[in-house]
Amino acid sequence: MAANTPEFNLPTLIVSRRATEVLAAYRCVIISTDTDYCEYPASQYDYVFGITRFAAATIGDPVDIIIQGVCLVQVDGNAVTITAGLSLCNHDALGYGQAVAGGAAARRECFGKALAGSTADGDLIPVILSAHSQYYAS
Repeated sequence: MAANTPEFNLPTLIVSRRATEVLAAYRCVIISTDTDYCEYPASQYDYVFGITRFAAATIGDPVDIIIQGVCLVQVDGNAVTITAGLSLCNHDALGYGQAVAGGAAARRECFGKALAGSTADGDLIPVILSAHSQYYAS
């Protein structure tokens, strides 16, 4: 199924925060030090609070964050090939998702499971979000 089919865009739990920076839609965010605000994670493998539902054009704009359910996520499938069923983590400080990489000792913060694959940077894929962060060990 294509990532843009309606049955994949069914978020079930959404909260609202304000943006501390310009945010794109379908990206990973964290809660900032002021809990009324959200921002991109600082670096790879940071804890992810949720996925932006829409873009925030300016600082202070309200932004809906999907924290549980099925939603689209912008990923970098070029960094690590993504296949359906793989755990996803934050890729970078721009909030892209990526497949978890690492050896047997790798433990990463994951935010969900891919429901489709990707091998390209910038693809939108459907993801089922976890209700909480989970660790992955390959």
